[in-house]
Amino acid sequence: MAEAEKAQYPVIVNLDTANRQEKAAGEYHTWQFTYDEANDCCICPRGNKLAYERTQKARTGRYWVWKYRCKSSRDCPVRWQCSRERYGRAVRINPYLGAILRQRQKQQDRAKANLLKRRIVIAEPAFARIKHLLEFRRWTMGSLEKVKAQWFFVCALANLNRMYTLWKAGALRLA
Repeated sequence: MAEAEKAQYPVIVNLDTANRQEKAAGEYHTWQFTYDEANDCCICPRGNKLAYERTQKARTGRYWVWKYRCKSSRDCPVRWQCSRERYGRAVRINPYLGAILRQRQKQQDRAKANLLKRRIVIAEPAFARIKHLLEFRRWTMGSLEKVKAQWFFVCALANLNRMYTLWKAGALRLA
């Protein structure tokens, strides 16, 4: 999302999985904590500050995250609802937080939320057919040029398959 923003593409991304995880985790989910950039700290839902602890590699190893930890967890009445961590609640802030928050803001707009819903009907079935019918789940080429060629070939196959299905049903006439 951050790269798309940098290139000024008007992207709308489905955050449904993240939203469901947030609702399931309750009021002490990571997204309920607010990052205060000016004071370099996180604020928990109860108003306590989580101080900067260290910078570390993300679990994926692709980027660095900033880790903040609650120092007053021993005195907190909701400590065990908030975290099972021995040393108090820790929150990791990744460099893409701003892009994610802006994406959430975009999705508050009813028109953009409707666009996202249309994507499920328009684009997703095509990708599902490519994965299921063509059994295409990974690239077998190395360079970007070869990957593009392979993608064009997969798309051509998917389009031909769709055209054949429509022609067989009588919905498509060949000239």
